[in-house]
Amino acid sequence: MSTSKTALPVRSLRALAATNTSFTSGSLAITTGAGTSWQLAYGTPAQTPGAMSKSVVPSTTPTLSGLTTGTDYAIYVRNICGAGDTSGWYGPLLVSTLCTPVSAPWSEDFDGTGWTAGTGTYNGGDALASCWFRDPSAGTGPGSPYFWGIRSTATSTPNTGPTTDAPATAASRTRSPLRVFLDK
Repeated sequence: MSTSKTALPVRSLRALAATNTSFTSGSLAITTGAGTSWQLAYGTPAQTPGAMSKSVVPSTTPTLSGLTTGTDYAIYVRNICGAGDTSGWYGPLLVSTLCTPVSAPWSEDFDGTGWTAGTGTYNGGDALASCWFRDPSAGTGPGSPYFWGIRSTATSTPNTGPTTDAPATAASRTRSPLRVFLDK
């Protein structure tokens, strides 16, 4: 007579939530049906869990530290019930770390690497640097609400803004609508 045991499958996770986000860390809450430890995978929203950084945590209330300010992250979690006994990945949970505050005086010339210039009449495909947003959102045609976009060439549309970029000099600070300043 032979006997065999079939291993019960690892129970799946029920929820993953962010409970606090700071400039360089994020605290999480994992709701689980089983597990003795948990593996977190975190990285850019475009990455899959297999390509992300990983960390094993012994608690259902872990904190991810050492994150970059003003950055979007996707976070996945899975149960670890024993050697080779893990659940599938649960997620993604999308979180953003806080942006670094700025102090006056401060200026932005929109020429850094975080700005992606758009193309065409409506600056299609432009992207703002992290920690910036536009309200209303970018439009895509003549019926769109007022908006501004990032462009690396002069605009040909009249009355829509400057036709060229101004250098970051003291004289241009009072004239160029492409610059943002925060004074005391």
